Amino acid sequence: MTFGEYGFTIEDYLTKELNLRMERGGRYVCCPLHDENTASFRYYADEDTFYCFGCDVGGDVVVLHRELAKRDGRLMNYGQALQEVRHIVYKHTGNAAVLENKKREDNKVCEKDGNRVVTRKKTVSTATTVSKQDEVVSESSNDVSVDAATSVGEKSVSSMSNKPKTLNSLELLQAVQSARSALREKDFVTAQRQLFRLEAHG
Repeated sequence: MTFGEYGFTIEDYLTKELNLRMERGGRYVCCPLHDENTASFRYYADEDTFYCFGCDVGGDVVVLHRELAKRDGRLMNYGQALQEVRHIVYKHTGNAAVLENKKREDNKVCEKDGNRVVTRKKTVSTATTVSKQDEVVSESSNDVSVDAATSVGEKSVSSMSNKPKTLNSLELLQAVQSARSALREKDFVTAQRQLFRLEAHG
């Protein structure tokens, strides 16, 4: 997560919030996460990310704030750290818009790529997740049905004639997982029962 639109960067966090001095062309600073005499904490202005070559930690300003809080004995998740950083940005910029709860569409997950820290966008969408689960359930049930039909006799299929109730997305996913597990264990009766539930669901 970056706050460039509010005029606040990791460098501002380091110099204004932590009162540290940038060294070596304004790219390095003594790492606030561990004790050191030679600056090994690198700031990447083009991506607004950091990486410390001393303690092997990298990320965005929220990750840095969370790691500092952990060092002080305060454990928090990314969302909690994000809220605290928003207030820090507001303190230094006076822009109240930063306090608004926005979707984390620009949330960036940082990874090491050699000696660099690169970012990629990660969107969180419940609707998309459910939709993808439904697609997986639909495709998986078709694949498993073919395999189970060749292994289970018509007698066991006909013995399950009662149509089950309509399944929600979670129940569909559980049914597929149960069918796969039963097929791996060669429990074809259980597998066919789960497949019947899926087929009846349509």
